[in-house]
Amino acid sequence: MALLSSVWFGRSSSLGLGRLDYHGRHHRHTHVHAVSSSSCRPYCTASSSSSSSPPLRLIMLRHAAKTNSSKYSDYNAPLSRAGEQEALALGGVLADMGNEWTPQLVLCSNSTRAKQTLQLLTKNMPCLSNAQTEFLGTFYSVSQTDGQTAAHVATSVAQRALTRTRTVLCIGHNKGWEEAASSFSSAKVKLGSATAALLEASAKDWNAIVGDDEAALAAGTCEFGDPDCWAGHGAFQLVRVVSATDALDATLNADNNDGEGEAPFFRRRARRRVMRH
Repeated sequence: MALLSSVWFGRSSSLGLGRLDYHGRHHRHTHVHAVSSSSCRPYCTASSSSSSSPPLRLIMLRHAAKTNSSKYSDYNAPLSRAGEQEALALGGVLADMGNEWTPQLVLCSNSTRAKQTLQLLTKNMPCLSNAQTEFLGTFYSVSQTDGQTAAHVATSVAQRALTRTRTVLCIGHNKGWEEAASSFSSAKVKLGSATAALLEASAKDWNAIVGDDEAALAAGTCEFGDPDCWAGHGAFQLVRVVSATDALDATLNADNNDGEGEAPFFRRRARRRVMRH
């Protein structure tokens, strides 16, 4: 838990975390800088209400890499140094990707590594501090149970989401997080450490994706108890998957390019957040 006491917020705070190269090695003289709220606000704002019926957006995010030290239980294992950098890098990229990635509700596993992932995401994505946030022990336990995570996530969101809540971030664990994202979207979703999948649904509200698929049951196309026979199965479209690895690779490419080429704007900003010294 040393990380939690050593992380602070502010304009000039930074963590000497060591940068990952393509081979996973650390460069200890590299610092990952947290940006101030003011510098991030243009890229990290509340979703606009201009649309009469904006889609429901669900972000399924797996925690960053944990330490392999045997002195911790799995539940209490903190992030590794590589995991700390992953979380910071992913937060920087998501902050740049627009309102679609800005949640009004955050539901996070109560495990140490999940909470630390959220804390470090927030350093480069300060809008997360404005979201309604709750830590759930069940997000850890249910994720280890076959076929139970998707329905549990949907129910947890529906029980807590307000009428105006259109985007929800859920931070948890595999194997359940991959299973849930795949079930929601009817697509094969792979979630490595510090990887987020953005899903969209045209449902009226979150309650519409909870419970059994009554229409399918009535039509006889599925049976009661079938894990695929529930309202949330296939209710979402997979929009995009973003990982910390993508963010770090983009930064390295930008460094190697010296700023040349047509790198997206989020790569250019990521480059400024991971600075060589």
